[in-house]
Amino acid sequence: MLGYICVEERGEADRILTALAARLRARLVRVAGAVQTNDPWRDDMPCDMNLHVLPADPEGEAEVIRISERLGKGAEACRLDIGALEEAAALVEARIAGAELLILNKFGKREAAGGGFRAAVARALEAGVPVLIAAGPVDSIGFLDFAGDMAERVAPEAAEAWALAAAGRAGG
Repeated sequence: MLGYICVEERGEADRILTALAARLRARLVRVAGAVQTNDPWRDDMPCDMNLHVLPADPEGEAEVIRISERLGKGAEACRLDIGALEEAAALVEARIAGAELLILNKFGKREAAGGGFRAAVARALEAGVPVLIAAGPVDSIGFLDFAGDMAERVAPEAAEAWALAAAGRAGG
């Protein structure tokens, strides 16, 4: 199973998936993956982007990896620290074993190009672990090219029910 949410508002998917992962883990669902939080830090730069790499053990601690670079005022390059993203992706891939569900913060340009969390998604699906991921309006084209007819769009308000059913926990 491969579900995705698609929302317009910047940062909304991060908030939805972070809260969802916390609720599922509180119910002792073995959720692996990565969710994103953003820490504001200055008026001239929007935020620090942090990935919380979740262990499959619901009582384990997430490892936080900053995936943004502080490039300074007026920088025009992407703020994404590709090395940090790939480090997080490798950790996620290593934690799929034993998971009931994989939640990932985003299928973006890196994944569309073959990097980022793309291999983790493929490995999870091969292992029979359902995946829930965010794909923004622009990125959903690349995601659908990757996922084909396996992808199921999930309404944000239905994400928890979808995740529980996918993890075999539909009854609670």
